[in-house]
Amino acid sequence: TPKVSEKVSVLDAVNITKLRKNNWSVHFDTNLGQKYYVNNTNGESTWLRPAILGEDPDDVEWITFMHPVLDRPYYSNVKTGEATYKRPESLGIEWKEYWDSEAHRSYWKSEVTNEIVYDNPYEIQENQWYEAKTETNETYYYLWNEQRQVAEEIQWEKPNELLTEEEKRVKEYRKWDEFWSTGDGAPYYLNKETGEITWKRPW
Repeated sequence: TPKVSEKVSVLDAVNITKLRKNNWSVHFDTNLGQKYYVNNTNGESTWLRPAILGEDPDDVEWITFMHPVLDRPYYSNVKTGEATYKRPESLGIEWKEYWDSEAHRSYWKSEVTNEIVYDNPYEIQENQWYEAKTETNETYYYLWNEQRQVAEEIQWEKPNELLTEEEKRVKEYRKWDEFWSTGDGAPYYLNKETGEITWKRPW
């Protein structure tokens, strides 16, 4: 057995590395769906990939999931735990541009969901409110930032941008209380939120 102080040639070092690599064989546990490694010299087994084998070529860095509420893909890094809605560059582009010969215009197809859109998904879009449901079927609303791919706000109350004209009128009506003047009996109105008083009917 060589002593620690002994020098070995570069060729010897390469051969030693190959020998150590060949000591390990890769196996697969079908019950757990996971690889494990066996040292053919001493019979040792381990779930952790031995460093001498280098990186596993089958390892993936990012896994794609579909958000159950937003119904859009997001990406999780299996090594760091990072999660993001922005598609990692290592996975390639998400949208590919094609040409519709009948409509004489471009369209884009998602390589993740196969969704087809005619508006360029890479152009900066204004934030938009969306309606969604919780697991208990409760309605809530979120303001989606398309550029940053995040929900800027989440609330239970329906935002003004999604209200119908009738809903806006009812909402405005509920802000005011009606009173009657003791002098001439004319009605006036008090805004419960701002304290404003007006003789003109506000709705």
